[in-house]
Amino acid sequence: MSSPPAPDRWIGALVASTLLVVGTTMPGFLVAALAPKISQSFAFGPAELGVAIAVFNGMGALTSTRIGRLVDDLGTTPMLVIGIGACAAASLTIGAVAGSALAVTALLAVIGVGRTVSSPVAGILASSHVAPGRRGLTIGAQQAGAPFGSVAAGLALPLLAGPLGWRPVFALASALMVGSACAVRRELGPSQRRPAHERAARRAAGPPMRPVRIAAIANTLGNAAAFGMLAFLVVYAVEHGVSLALAGTLLAAVSVLSAVTRIALGHLADRRGGDRIGGVVVLLAAATGGYLLLIVGTPAAVVVGALIGGLGWGWGGLMMLAVVERHAEAPGEMISLTMSGIFLGACLGPLIAGVLIAQLSYTAAWIACAALAGTAAGLFAAVRAELRPAVVLDGSAARP
Repeated sequence: MSSPPAPDRWIGALVASTLLVVGTTMPGFLVAALAPKISQSFAFGPAELGVAIAVFNGMGALTSTRIGRLVDDLGTTPMLVIGIGACAAASLTIGAVAGSALAVTALLAVIGVGRTVSSPVAGILASSHVAPGRRGLTIGAQQAGAPFGSVAAGLALPLLAGPLGWRPVFALASALMVGSACAVRRELGPSQRRPAHERAARRAAGPPMRPVRIAAIANTLGNAAAFGMLAFLVVYAVEHGVSLALAGTLLAAVSVLSAVTRIALGHLADRRGGDRIGGVVVLLAAATGGYLLLIVGTPAAVVVGALIGGLGWGWGGLMMLAVVERHAEAPGEMISLTMSGIFLGACLGPLIAGVLIAQLSYTAAWIACAALAGTAAGLFAAVRAELRPAVVLDGSAARP
């Protein structure tokens, strides 16, 4: 399934795989960012938007693990063609003919399933075609794809949807998916696949599944906290004295900070090695403090708390690096199992926070976000204790 890493090709692998993740993540963010424009074409209010985004993330949570197993079993090339092809076709259809909220939601469901191909394929590219000394940076950039997709979607509203209208933007997103998938396919070379008997033997000899399942639960909780904050940050900031322009900038800054943190920590992991899961625990603990700081409610506390929360949301790259290093026997399946927790958290977080805000208060919502992040930190600490010492792909011993 793997070929010798090519150190001189790591930049191509990093760029291609990151753009693949950005492209397949963008449609959900685009629907949210362009909702005011879409509502001028047909009924698409807050309720319809909420359902559409929940379906988008929910379909990823339901299908991610199975899709990852298929990437291992069938190979990267067939799954790229099927998964990314479906994503690109559905995005193009949204822009071309979608005429109702139901149509947009149904097409986002297709994209939600197809995009689950991108993370395992990107992880396989990093594990098999990038030298260990560049692997953390590459995976960190891949995991920054979702925050960068959010920022790109936000910029699409004034830069593209204004002069062109909202429909062509989805066609451009479709083109990005196709182009990045072709670039990933070129970097991968022959379809990455192991014989069934070899996969079964390596899985049987590999590490126990319990830590991975615990990590998936921790992913769900940690991302539920982050997405719960992000969903209501702008409204909360404006209600507590932050200008609308600054609140919007703050939301973008949180996403950018999270993305930069993932890349920087991946690069640091390459240079210094060290404790991957321990870093995840520290970042989630920081995020917990950031959510609690929001309760203070002053403009300064809101800004600082949100930025600390964004910094704490940067743990995804280290977590995925630990998964890739430990699970050479079935990287697609293991990556997708952990990603299922991320998708589920993105689906549940805004729902939990929204109910608490409506029924109780923002304070209750921020306490819940802090509790979710703190529990995730505890679960990752338990995973860290079970996984020591880890064995990475180049055969050297390392702490998880």
